[in-house]
Formats: sequence, C-alpha cells, structure tokens
Amino acid sequence: MEAKFTVIAVDDEADNLELVERTLNKYRVLIFTDAEDAIAAAVQEAPLCMIVDYRMPKMNGVEFIRACRKQGVDTTALMVTAYPELDEVVFAEQTDLFYRIVPKPFTAKGLLQHVQICIAETRFCRNMQGRRAGERFHVELSMTATIGGRELTVATENISLGGAYVKTDEKVPLGTPIQLTFPHRGQTVVVVATVAHRGRGGLGLSFAEVSEQSRFAIGELISAFLYDRT
Repeated sequence: MEAKFTVIAVDDEADNLELVERTLNKYRVLIFTDAEDAIAAAVQEAPLCMIVDYRMPKMNGVEFIRACRKQGVDTTALMVTAYPELDEVVFAEQTDLFYRIVPKPFTAKGLLQHVQICIAETRFCRNMQGRRAGERFHVELSMTATIGGRELTVATENISLGGAYVKTDEKVPLGTPIQLTFPHRGQTVVVVATVAHRGRGGLGLSFAEVSEQSRFAIGELISAFLYDRT
C-alpha cells in the first residue's frame, strides 16, 4: 500500500533530491527545486510527508513550512540541514512546526525511518479530525499481555493512543500493571498499561507510557486496519 503515499521534497540542489527519490522509491515522491512550486503542490496534493531543505534562495525551510501552514497544509515535515544548531531551526522544532531535524549528511536508512514516522503521524492525525481526544477505534490486534509474570495472548476490541479494551476471561484486579507487546516492522513494541475497568469478557486498559515508537506503531496499525484492508 505504500506506493500510493505521496511525499514532497524541496531542495535547491538536484543531487540531494535525487538521493531522496532513490531512498523513497516505495513512495510517490514529488521533487522541487523551487519553494513556491512546492507550496502549490503541497496544497494540491495533500502529501503525507514533506522533506524540506533549510537553506534555499527564495525562502528558507522554516519560512516554507510556515507558508504551507498558512495555506492549510497539515502534513508532518522533516527539516534537512547541515546546520542543525541554528536558533531558528531549533526553535521551530521545539514549537512543533515540524517533526524533526535531519542533519546532513543523512543515511538512507535514517531518512526512511523518519519518513515512515511522519506518514503514520499525518495519517493518524487526519483520521482523528473531528473526533474527541483519545477516541478509541474498533481495531482487532493480537498482543501478548504480561500480567504478574504470566504471558497471555489477547486481542484488542478497540484501541487509541491512550488505552485499549482487550478481550480476555482473566480476572484481574483494578490498578494491576500490564505490559503489552506486539510486533511491528520487524521490531517488538512495548506499551505499559494499568487495568482501569473490568467488563464482561474483557479489560479496559489505560496506557501509562507511550513512547514515540509505540505512538508510531499504534497510529500506523490503526490506519492500516481501518483503511488499507481489501
């Protein structure tokens, strides 16, 4: 399904754009050397990720992303720069103008990982538009639950970034800590939760710790389950 995802990359150096295009060959990559053309494309295409060079002649990368935001582009962005310590760049990252600074030179593997996170974040945020904060999605995922040293296989009935309802006949007291683990992209994701509710045939869990990796994985799995199944 990744081939349908659109990524926009803007850089005044064609060699850098060629590297981005080769690295992201699983995606539909639109490349631009002109910032104004890239803004127009971002408005038209609604990409899932933007890769933006900081030093460009007409406007810098921070100015570019701000211009996109004024045009209603909500896409998660990466700032690529050989000067990651610049005050303007650091401040823009700290105030969530974009997702992350990617220092030059970057590796293909590192860029791909950042892009995957950006795509998952954009998709999840768009899916959440108009929904209440913490809304749970009816998604069935198989997970391993570790409770008091015992491992059980459970399935979620619904899940959000803040919690989940898992189907199980186990009688577990309220407040019991539970560790959930599940595979994602060849890695094991761990989420720490506590039992907040006991229902007929299941447990309502509140997530105590949601790392960046967990947020990425849950968001991507929710999107894939709801929208990518055939």
